[in-house]
Amino acid sequence: MPRILVTDDNAAIRTLLTEILEVNGHEVATACDGVGALKCLQHQTFDVLITDIFMPEKDGIELIMEVKARFPNLKVIAISGGGPGVGIDLLNPAKRLGAKRILRKPVSRADLLQAVKEVLEEPDSGGLPHP
Repeated sequence: MPRILVTDDNAAIRTLLTEILEVNGHEVATACDGVGALKCLQHQTFDVLITDIFMPEKDGIELIMEVKARFPNLKVIAISGGGPGVGIDLLNPAKRLGAKRILRKPVSRADLLQAVKEVLEEPDSGGLPHP
């Protein structure tokens, strides 16, 4: 069963994404920001990280950079509805930093499941820690 870590500072979005993923056969853990996500990644193995971009403490861009340095095989999906005032879009920079897929909020069930399916099918999938 694929293991997915969902990271978003909005509890309603975390809950919605978790429900969609669990109903479709995925095991899901959650974190409310990048700091919490890194703690989860230190203690558990995941196949996919789904992260929001704009979060307090450690944002999604910082999280993606650290994950790619420490867990290079972990597949990342970045999601965002835009930043303060919704005028800031960092999804393309997230992709350049290592996100395999980018999704704009509101994320549809079909788009989420398709993105997860695609990254899981890519070679070298896995969340094994890098020593």
